[in-house]
Amino acid sequence: MDKKILHLDLETTDKILETAGVVQISGIVEINNIEKEIFNIKCQPFPTDSINKESLEVIGLSENQIKQFQQPVYAYKQFTDILGKYVNKYDT
Repeated sequence: MDKKILHLDLETTDKILETAGVVQISGIVEINNIEKEIFNIKCQPFPTDSINKESLEVIGLSENQIKQFQQPVYAYKQFTDILGKYVNKYDT
């Protein structure tokens, strides 16, 4: 059986998880100790997500920049398409 590892990093708009928005999903897919794919997906926060200026300073982005990223629905599709290359979601 293959050893599959996903190294994942998220950048968010706030420290409070319940109200923070995800603006970047980055990662590495590794199978049997071989790097298969590196990805970096950026997306807008939802309109109701809080945006903390300190958090933006940490990730080095402005509010104007994150509002130019793709909509979350497209980022979700991009992320699930990547995972789908390596994992069959119907496999039990």
